[in-house]
Amino acid sequence: MTCIHRQDDFDAEMAAVEALFSLPEPFSANAVAAEPEPATEPEPESEPEPATKASDLRAQLEELEQKKAACAQAKQFREAGQLKKEIEKVQSLLREKESLGEQAEEQKQEEAAGAQALPDGWERLASPSYPGRYFYSHAATGKSQWEVPQ
Repeated sequence: MTCIHRQDDFDAEMAAVEALFSLPEPFSANAVAAEPEPATEPEPESEPEPATKASDLRAQLEELEQKKAACAQAKQFREAGQLKKEIEKVQSLLREKESLGEQAEEQKQEEAAGAQALPDGWERLASPSYPGRYFYSHAATGKSQWEVPQ
């Protein structure tokens, strides 16, 4: 092993070592003596080019078609739900109409029976406080009652 006494000898030895191992630039003898370079800003990444392959476009089209079909199906379900609610409303109104028809029929029967069976001086009157109900009044005595008089 040799001893290095001079800078020229050191530089020569380092050049030989670098040549042997092919060291990259940051590890060279000159890089050790020199000051580090200031950091530079990296170049911005370029925008990726849009996919223009036919297979990519077909896949995107298929995905859009599936989304469209799903939206149409959701709309049909919504409309079916609304239709079901409307049908239920109509059915409820029909039941109410039937009930009112039955009540009207009963009232007609009561009126017919009451008009024939009322004793002299009694009359049947519609209640202003209770719609759909009737009371009986005797004008001469001022008496009134809910039940049909005998």
